[in-house]
Amino acid sequence: MRKVKVYKVRIDPDVRRVNCRRGDPKLLAIAERGVRRSDTWTPIRVISEDSDEPSDLPYFISDVLVMTDHAIDVLGDVFAPWGEFLPLKHRGDRLTMFVPLVVLDALDRAASDLWTLPTGRVVSVNVPVFRPEVIGQTPIFRLPPGLPGDMNLTEEVADAIRRSGLRGVDLHLIWSDEPDGAARSPR
Repeated sequence: MRKVKVYKVRIDPDVRRVNCRRGDPKLLAIAERGVRRSDTWTPIRVISEDSDEPSDLPYFISDVLVMTDHAIDVLGDVFAPWGEFLPLKHRGDRLTMFVPLVVLDALDRAASDLWTLPTGRVVSVNVPVFRPEVIGQTPIFRLPPGLPGDMNLTEEVADAIRRSGLRGVDLHLIWSDEPDGAARSPR
């Protein structure tokens, strides 16, 4: 059985990020997991935050990945089977948001360190433990509603991003099923 490593995309504080108006209903719609939006999508207006460092993958939110046209040329084939590309309105270069559509109930809740409210609602996953048999060959996924909606990437996608030479993301290993790859805090 193949070894599984799961990564999250983190903010690289030295490169460009994009932001939108807080509470934009289209942004909130992204939280609805596994739902295709391309047929009814109208672009969200985003602005770049000041940075001296350009970015091919400017950070937006942890649920999605924002890509320049160059990034899509390089990585589009890796991401396309696992989600959809939605255009953004941006004053500078053209930006597109990749939204993963695959939702997997791959978190071992009993073995993970979760921060929960007294109501039982999970606020965050401090130290995740995943179920590799559920992840299988799926390289990009989100967890089901009731859990944080971060985009999770396996080693296959993390390697493709690293090899691409694209600038702008910091990949953080959050879990590995290898004996020496103990679960790590995503912070």
